[in-house]
Amino acid sequence: MSQPQILSFALCLFDGAQLLDYAGPMDLFGFLDNTPRHDPKQWKQFKANPNVAFDFSYIGPTSEPVQPTSGPAVIPTATYDEILSSGKQFDVILVPGGRGVRPEVIPESLLRFIKVQTPLVKYLLSVCTGSWALAQAGVLEDRRATTNKSVFLEVEGRTSTAIDWVRKARWVEDGNLWTASGVTAGIDMAVAWLEHINGPHLTLEIRSDIEYSKAEQDSDEWAAFYGLVSKMQ
Repeated sequence: MSQPQILSFALCLFDGAQLLDYAGPMDLFGFLDNTPRHDPKQWKQFKANPNVAFDFSYIGPTSEPVQPTSGPAVIPTATYDEILSSGKQFDVILVPGGRGVRPEVIPESLLRFIKVQTPLVKYLLSVCTGSWALAQAGVLEDRRATTNKSVFLEVEGRTSTAIDWVRKARWVEDGNLWTASGVTAGIDMAVAWLEHINGPHLTLEIRSDIEYSKAEQDSDEWAAFYGLVSKMQ
């Protein structure tokens, strides 16, 4: 079996992060965890060889446990300022949403981290209002993105007019930028992104292991539900 390329992967954490925004995608990505705690590697159970696996880091504003919207607190492996001081560059960054990304409470260190890392990152991923954090960091100018449809109009109204906010989409791909709509859409985006980097055969094996059905990119009933598009669209 050929060895996969290992990409450094940063999950951005903060108080008030929506649990499923990151737990869903990370459960899928975890099948390709290359860190020492996962030995033997989970991907060895599959017939298809992965092109890419991941070395995960869990980054927070401080070294104190981060409390998401529900479930147990998560202990960061490093802080945003520590990473910035070290000069480490990540290959992949995932930013979840939740009440902790609202402008009045979002950690400034998270915004600095996103802004510094984005120019050289291979893939920038967000789920739900994680794209609001990206917008606040100033990295969505002249890009296409989407967000949770329940707060779409607020996000659109409070961010740069240079951002092309897509009203109807389960997720949006714009080059190396992948943004998902609300919460559960993050899993659908994760499936599509895994297909992009590792192909459909391995991704199907991962989906079959968790019994998850693939969604289409334009399968977005919530855009009409929240009045963002006509119900006929």
